[in-house]
Amino acid sequence: MKKIILTTLCCLTAALTSAREKSPVTIIMQVSDPQMGFYADNRDMAYETRTLTKTVEAINRLRPDVVVFTGDYVHNAADESQWTEFLRIVAEINPRIKTLYLPGNHDVRLEEGSVDVEPYTKHLGIDRFCVRVNGILLTGINSDYLKDETRDPSKEENQFRWLARSLKKKRPSRTSLVFAHHPFFLTY
Repeated sequence: MKKIILTTLCCLTAALTSAREKSPVTIIMQVSDPQMGFYADNRDMAYETRTLTKTVEAINRLRPDVVVFTGDYVHNAADESQWTEFLRIVAEINPRIKTLYLPGNHDVRLEEGSVDVEPYTKHLGIDRFCVRVNGILLTGINSDYLKDETRDPSKEENQFRWLARSLKKKRPSRTSLVFAHHPFFLTY
């Protein structure tokens, strides 16, 4: 039977330390929606700066094996100051902690209903990942294509071809996790 640790953030450090001492444990943290600029409707980022800074401090204190950011880093994809502030803060994550990123709908440009990942890829690179961490296969896809109102099949088909190649190369293990910003079951 697998052990599950459920605790509040303030108690998490002790629980994780205890779990690591008893047996090998892989710790994966997921962070979503820091959304720089959201709270004050793009007028400032003071609230988001404080909360994301506290999040990064917690990440460094808890020392997970991997952190997966699942989108909405900025409230306005065209606002360079929001990207700069987000990147400034996450740069403080201990470089020994593997950090992965996926775009959310606020990180891409939705022009005329079509998804344009350029704002995201300019700042964070490829919009998907398939990596193995301690024997666990972690796969992240760009679920914004589910929201693409133009339903340009080439974008989704390209991602599925990448996924098929990646899974063939990495071969899913008994423990595989899939990350996305939008749940697969949502319809718009």
